[in-house]
Amino acid sequence: MTTRDDTRRAKIIADLVKTAKSRKLGRRSALAPAFISEFYGGIPLEDIERLGTEDLLVAAISCLDFAVQRRPGRTKIRAFNPEDDHPAWHARQTIVEIINDDMPFLVDSVTNALNGLNITVHTIIHPVFSVERTKGGTLSKLEPRRKETPESRFESHMQVHIDEQTSARALKRIESELRRVLSDVQAAVRDWRPMLHQVNNLIVDLETTQTKIPQREVDESVEFLKWMLNGHFTFLGYREFELKGRGRRTHFSVVPNSGRGILRDDERIVFSKLRNVGEISPEIEAFLRQPHLLLVTKGGMMSTVHRRTPIDAIGIKKLDASGKVIGEYLIVGLFTSVAYSRSASTIPYVRRKVQEAMDRSGYDPTGHTGKALMHILENFPRDELFQITVRDLVAIGNGVVTLQDRQRLALFVRKDPFERFVSAYVYLPRERYNQSLRNELERILCEAFDGTITSESSQFGDDPLGRLHRIITPRTDAIPKYDVRKIEAELREAARSWSERLHDVLANAHDEETAKSMMERYGDAFPAIYRENYPVDEAIHDITKCEETLRTNTLCLSLYKPDGASAPEYRLKIYNPGDAMALSDVLPVLENMGLKVINEVPFRVHPTGAEAGIQIHDFGLVTESEQKIDHEAVRYAFHDAFARVWQGEMEDDGFNKLVLIAGLSWRDVVVLRAYCKYLRQAGVPFSQAYMEETMAGNSGIAGKIVELFTARFDPDFVGRRKVRNRAPPRASTECWKRSQISTKTASFATTSIWCKTRSGPISTRPVKTGR
Repeated sequence: MTTRDDTRRAKIIADLVKTAKSRKLGRRSALAPAFISEFYGGIPLEDIERLGTEDLLVAAISCLDFAVQRRPGRTKIRAFNPEDDHPAWHARQTIVEIINDDMPFLVDSVTNALNGLNITVHTIIHPVFSVERTKGGTLSKLEPRRKETPESRFESHMQVHIDEQTSARALKRIESELRRVLSDVQAAVRDWRPMLHQVNNLIVDLETTQTKIPQREVDESVEFLKWMLNGHFTFLGYREFELKGRGRRTHFSVVPNSGRGILRDDERIVFSKLRNVGEISPEIEAFLRQPHLLLVTKGGMMSTVHRRTPIDAIGIKKLDASGKVIGEYLIVGLFTSVAYSRSASTIPYVRRKVQEAMDRSGYDPTGHTGKALMHILENFPRDELFQITVRDLVAIGNGVVTLQDRQRLALFVRKDPFERFVSAYVYLPRERYNQSLRNELERILCEAFDGTITSESSQFGDDPLGRLHRIITPRTDAIPKYDVRKIEAELREAARSWSERLHDVLANAHDEETAKSMMERYGDAFPAIYRENYPVDEAIHDITKCEETLRTNTLCLSLYKPDGASAPEYRLKIYNPGDAMALSDVLPVLENMGLKVINEVPFRVHPTGAEAGIQIHDFGLVTESEQKIDHEAVRYAFHDAFARVWQGEMEDDGFNKLVLIAGLSWRDVVVLRAYCKYLRQAGVPFSQAYMEETMAGNSGIAGKIVELFTARFDPDFVGRRKVRNRAPPRASTECWKRSQISTKTASFATTSIWCKTRSGPISTRPVKTGR
């Protein structure tokens, strides 16, 4: 049925074809209409509509031009930036064009290769044509794909739009990587039938050759190979090895000309540690010499065909009549998606492992525990079921069963017999899992095994426990020594809930009864944003402040410096028993106190029994002119001054900066403000703003003025008042001031400031600023 989108697409393509016919395209004229129609026939309408007619036309003709000349069997690849080759093509992207014989796996292999280079693919245009070419490779006929004839063959014409690459080196790297990948695709497709033939021959040999291996294992191996042939495995390569030498000189050697697919090149290594058995650990050597017939594992190479993932490797050992290993058949490829969706009990080789694990567990398969174990085994990572030994499977399966009634985190580890990687399974309560915890668990695992995560999967369904499965590849050639219980303890600590940690901190800070009361009151009081961004140690301080706020029903504050913050960076928490404070009201107060707000994190805490809760504003601050302050020394004076300004008990102006930069109390600031007011009444020509800046710029003098005022007028002054009123002794360089104050009708007449140097006192006058 034709849709509206199909109609719109058809109209756009018809207009493009009409435009192409009106252009002088030379020998391309006869090919262009059919090419353009097929080129845009299968891509989403939105990708066509976001480009103009000229860009659509130039893009199609570019790919057609590239396809005009090509020798059959050859792959043509080019990566370029349109503005370099096509000035009329207005695309801010790099274009990759590939002309190749049509075959499976082209699109996904190209996409995965580009993703492997950390390049984003935006659009893929991939028409397939039935073409005819001259003996010289010139394109003579082109039409949409149809039944192949002796004169024609199917060709894939691919145009990929990717992130813009600005260097010629990057373009060459893309071409080189795609050429390598497509060479593997061609090799795998070309040798697909020969590989199937080799596997069929191997099946016949296993069915007819007598060995000392138990017939049950032989039969299961044969069934597994037949299962692979039945659409459950994508065959990419095949090779044969023979075991040569004696003793420590024993080594595996590739049988010449036995390779097929991507292993046709004898120098291509699947298992680097199989090159020389004598150079690897005794454990690996013993494993290779075990008389088991079949081995399923992961290769040391990434698949370049179909899916970018570690390649699956199946080894079938060559055994002599005595059961001794004399060589190996190696098959590499990828298990298909069907293999991952089928029940483990239906897959040969895997079903035997599952059954043996059930038998060794000792559980009744019809009982509750037996059914639980079977559920665990059925849902075990499929790649792991192929590779794991029955011994490890029993240990992990039984361990997970015991977790069903104990909802806690547990770690299980399987070490690769070739020491290439560690497979770690982390089971944890489903409700504990989040992105932050996932990152922390992965960090712990990578540090413990000194490696990086090369494969990952997660399973969180309806079961109480979820599972993280991570493959960690060590940075060195061997897996470092590790203690599973120690790693598990670190993981458990990381997975503990915020409330559990709060309980422990409260227990350490208070007696048992108080800690229990605080936990009941604040265990669920903090919102998720707080739990994610603040440690429990900080919550103890916030709980204390919240309690004070509720008790006094007044504003509480906390000026502090975060760990690792630079010199001018501070934070201020305001605990408000009412509604949220308006930023338009708070910011001017902070700015008048010499601080600039750079961010704010608000949240409301709801302690049990407090209906309205407490609104906490956490402000990120920097000091004016980015100067450093002793926040520990001025904290309480700052808290007091801010609260009084907020409550209307103190004026809000620039004199308040002196609380931070001079360490003055709010009363001291009131004294200086009074000086200013009285001087203004007395007719001093300087504005209040000018005097605020002068005091802030000479905080030491401001402090001395306050000291002088205290010495003269404070009834509770302790000390020798006359001595404090005199000028200080001479010094090499010293700034000081003396205030001459006469009280006439309760007003201050004048204030004089001197600067004393070695040459004696010099009277100073304020610099005129035009105010």
